[in-house]
Amino acid sequence: MNPLINDLLRCLRFESRKLVRRNLFWMSLAAVPLTVVLSGWAATTLAQPVESYALFAEVSSWGFLLAAFFLLVLGCSSVNEEGICGALRAVRCRPVSPAVYLLAKALVLAVATLVLATLALIAAYLWTERAGGFHAVSIVIPGLEDTEVYSAAAMKHFTLGLTIAQVPPLFFSSGLGLLVSAAIDSSGLAVVLGLLISAGLGGLGSVQTDLAPLCPPALLTRPMELLGELARANEAVQPQVEAWTLTSAPVWGPLLVTGVTTLVAMLVFSKRPVR
Repeated sequence: MNPLINDLLRCLRFESRKLVRRNLFWMSLAAVPLTVVLSGWAATTLAQPVESYALFAEVSSWGFLLAAFFLLVLGCSSVNEEGICGALRAVRCRPVSPAVYLLAKALVLAVATLVLATLALIAAYLWTERAGGFHAVSIVIPGLEDTEVYSAAAMKHFTLGLTIAQVPPLFFSSGLGLLVSAAIDSSGLAVVLGLLISAGLGGLGSVQTDLAPLCPPALLTRPMELLGELARANEAVQPQVEAWTLTSAPVWGPLLVTGVTTLVAMLVFSKRPVR
């Protein structure tokens, strides 16, 4: 086997064991679906309760927001905490490339991202089914019968596409955390800086919509916002919904930015002095 691949596999096993020992990771596994359930309960107990696809969009967005926070914190504390306890020095003294070591961290966090996203979506789906399920979207015209706007099959198609589109921006959270953690020794300062950068990019992408594909935090909840508007029979958003395909900029843009961020983190980490 290629030595680099062998080193990567060993680092992946090492990082996986470390991740499952972290209390924060287990907290995230419990907190994300719990947040979805609580937000679903709140949405269905309002004077005008949210239901069907609008409910799914709202509660899954809350789950993704919390997942992004946990992933950012996990990433921001993934390198510098090892430096504090001395584990980083032991790792760097081994004949393993720093880039391979950080790549293993990025891949393990990517798996954690998929796990949290899956938990959020499953919880959102189950709660929506409990609250009445999914149905066709119709608009009420006073004095007339309900007029169907989007069939159940069409809504399922839109929902699947927007659900997939919601995942790529989530990968950026852990990538940004890795970059900050590789550059800053203090975990607390790294988390604060990571949150500020994420908020800044989110604000920039919201103001400059042309730059939104390069500002992943701005797109984290946008797919579900579109689904919610579509579920409320807002036909004006249909062109935007149909534009969110697997090859569209809002999907590959965040993945590209995450990849570049991870590469920069690998470069910064490789230049980091051993202390």
